[in-house]
Amino acid sequence: MLCLWLASLVLVGAVRPMQDLGAEAERKEAFQELFRRYFAHYQKGQVRSMPGLLPHEIPIQYEFEVPKNMYDMKMTPELLLMRGGISSTDFAKALGPAFDSGSPWWRVEVDGIGGKHHQVLQGLPEANSVVVRPRTVLNSSLPTDLAKYLEKLKVPASVHKQSFQFTLGVPLERIGALLKRMPHMHKRHAETSSFCRQREPSPCSRQYEGLLLLCQMVLEQAAKCSACGFPKRCQTPWLLRTHIGDLTQTLQREERERLVEEVLQLWGGDEQLYPKGIMDYLHFPEMAEMGGMVKKRLGPSGAADEMPTQLADLLKLAARMLENREHVDEQLRSRPCQVNAPGKPWNAPSARQWLQGAQEGRDLMSDHDSAAAKASLSSTLWRSMGSWRWSPEEPRIFLECRNPQSCLGFHEKSWRQLSYEEMLREAAVLAQDLETP
Repeated sequence: MLCLWLASLVLVGAVRPMQDLGAEAERKEAFQELFRRYFAHYQKGQVRSMPGLLPHEIPIQYEFEVPKNMYDMKMTPELLLMRGGISSTDFAKALGPAFDSGSPWWRVEVDGIGGKHHQVLQGLPEANSVVVRPRTVLNSSLPTDLAKYLEKLKVPASVHKQSFQFTLGVPLERIGALLKRMPHMHKRHAETSSFCRQREPSPCSRQYEGLLLLCQMVLEQAAKCSACGFPKRCQTPWLLRTHIGDLTQTLQREERERLVEEVLQLWGGDEQLYPKGIMDYLHFPEMAEMGGMVKKRLGPSGAADEMPTQLADLLKLAARMLENREHVDEQLRSRPCQVNAPGKPWNAPSARQWLQGAQEGRDLMSDHDSAAAKASLSSTLWRSMGSWRWSPEEPRIFLECRNPQSCLGFHEKSWRQLSYEEMLREAAVLAQDLETP
């Protein structure tokens, strides 16, 4: 009898883990299903440009968040799902007047609020322009339409949101002219130009010189990141959206083979990038998971519910999260600054590792090629960094200006005196100037 009793204990012990493993597999599959349905399209690396551009023309596109504390957006389950990357045509009825720009030039989406190392449930309207030519900005109602939209929301004209951004598509040979406008790049620009003129056995091509400058810019911003957080926030004033590995493959073989050592020579040696650490972004499923509203894929969980996959159930979950908003936001704010992934802690590459990856056609600071991003439960670590793939059909290099005052070379006092319309026009003037060799 004793033997039978012991055997039954062993059998129960064997069955329970199998049941647990089955539940874990189903849980992971639910998250994967949501990723495939709502987030996998980001991995395509589709460039945001426009058809019919002549080779010298530079497309421009703007993003303008409604300033914090200037507009109180009441969150609904639909808005929370949209803030977390889950959208549906069924949500159109739930959107209020804040999401009607009243202009053919602007569409309004939901963006999230957060800091350098946390996200919360609250969202804000963000006005995104269509992609246009600079002369269109200067000769259309695009700037005044934005001002009218902000006036409708009662946003004071004197308040400027510092995260106003714009993206340019620039030929590689014009990168030097663009970066030369920034005071902190003057020395690097002069040193790189001198190096390229004197290089033996032959000078650099204009494309290669532009790539040397781009690499130094990215490395400097990454190495000087002074706190752990979302890595793209340290890529300022300019963030390189184009995949660096794609760019190196456009070089002549001789220059591609010299890239690693010549960039390190100009930049000043190898360093660990993002030395204080990096962390990944959370989509809605991860916010629910980390906020304690559904069972987790990693670590112990006090939640009783599994992650739903049907839209009606996702709306119910979003409603529960808003009902428990204080608790969920506290959980999100208190997450450790690290990549939310199983196994070892994940770090950014070193300067040499990033350059070697680029030489081989990879971008180790992009979600396409980063091992840390692939391990992340959200698969979203570098976000827009290196996200757009280069192609012969669209050979421009896309850079996102995250600090227009610096990108445009304005002193702070002068910048603050500009109206919203003038800010947009100044960016268009920069793009138009770059169109002229």
